[in-house]
Amino acid sequence: MRHKNTVALREFLKGYRAIDEADVHPTDQQERLPMPPVSLRRNGEIIPLPERDATPFGVLLENRCSRRAYSESPLTLEELSFLLWAAQGVKQVTEYRTLRTAPSGGARHPLELYAFVNRVEGLQPGAYHYLAVEGQLEDYALYCWALLELYGANFSVSCLREAAGLGDLMAELFEDREAGGFYRAGQDSEVLIARQKDVFDAAMPSGNAAAALALVGLARLTGESRFRALAGRQLNWLAGQAGDYPSEQCFALLAMAEALYPGLELVCVSAGEVPDWLAGVGEAYRLTALAKTADKARGLARVAPYTADYPIPAEGIRLYLCREGACQAPCPR
Repeated sequence: MRHKNTVALREFLKGYRAIDEADVHPTDQQERLPMPPVSLRRNGEIIPLPERDATPFGVLLENRCSRRAYSESPLTLEELSFLLWAAQGVKQVTEYRTLRTAPSGGARHPLELYAFVNRVEGLQPGAYHYLAVEGQLEDYALYCWALLELYGANFSVSCLREAAGLGDLMAELFEDREAGGFYRAGQDSEVLIARQKDVFDAAMPSGNAAAALALVGLARLTGESRFRALAGRQLNWLAGQAGDYPSEQCFALLAMAEALYPGLELVCVSAGEVPDWLAGVGEAYRLTALAKTADKARGLARVAPYTADYPIPAEGIRLYLCREGACQAPCPR
C-alpha cells in the first residue's frame, strides 16, 4: 500500500468543490419523513417463494447491521490485508483479462481501492492506496519519464541518477529477452499463470510505450550504450505490435518519432550557476539540455560519462552542441 497524508488528501478533495454550511442538508431520517414503499407492486401473478434455509451465510445476513459506535481496539495488519484482498485481490492474470475476488464487466476492473486507516497496528493514520499487484511496469516507466522531465526543469543530478537506476531495473525485472517487450508484472512479483504485456494506449499510455519514451530519453541524456540498445530493442518490438492497429498505440508512435527524428543535446558548462534560460531551451528548440557546474560535475560524470571531457571554464559558460554523445567545438558565451 502507499500512504498519503490524510489532511493533504482532504484538502485535495475539497479543492474540486467548496463545501460550506449552505450545502449541508438534513437527511430524510432527521426530518422524520415517511419511509418509501418497501416494495412496489406490479400487475401480474404472485409466485410464493419457499422459506429460506438457516444456513450459516443466511444467519450472517440476518444478523447484519450498520454500526455507528466503533471499537477502540485496532485491527491487525493481517486483518486489514485480508479485508483488502477480499475487496480487490488478484486471483489470476492472463493476456486478456484479470480475475479478482470482486467481479467486473469484461474483467477490466477500472476501480482503485483506498483504505482510510484510523486504528491499525503498525500503520500511521491516513489514506493508503492498495496495490493489488506490486511493482507493475507502468509504475517504473512513468516515474522514470517524470524524473527526466523534472531534470529538464531543475537540472538536479539526483533526478537523472534515479531515472537511470529505474531504467536498469526495468531491464532486470520486466524485459522479455527472448520475445521482446516488457511484461507488466516484474519477476519479483507473485507467481502468475501468465505474465501480460500491455501495449494499448488509452487515456493513460501503456507501460511498454512509456518505457520506450523513457529509454529513448535516457539514451540521449546519458549517452550510455546500454540504454541505446535497450531502447532499440523495445522500439523494434513495439513496431511489430503496431503493424495491425497503429491507432491503438499513439504514445508508442511518439516514442518512435523521438528516436527516428532525434533532436540535439546541449551541454551547458558553467563556472557559476545554471543559467535560468536553459530550462526553456528544450521546448523552444527541441533540444535535450544538460547542465554541468562545479558542484554537479562529479555526479553528472557518473551518469553521463561523456560530460567528463568538457572542462569548466574559469568564467562564464560554454555550450556544446552534441548528437548521441558526440559534441562539436564549444561556443563561449
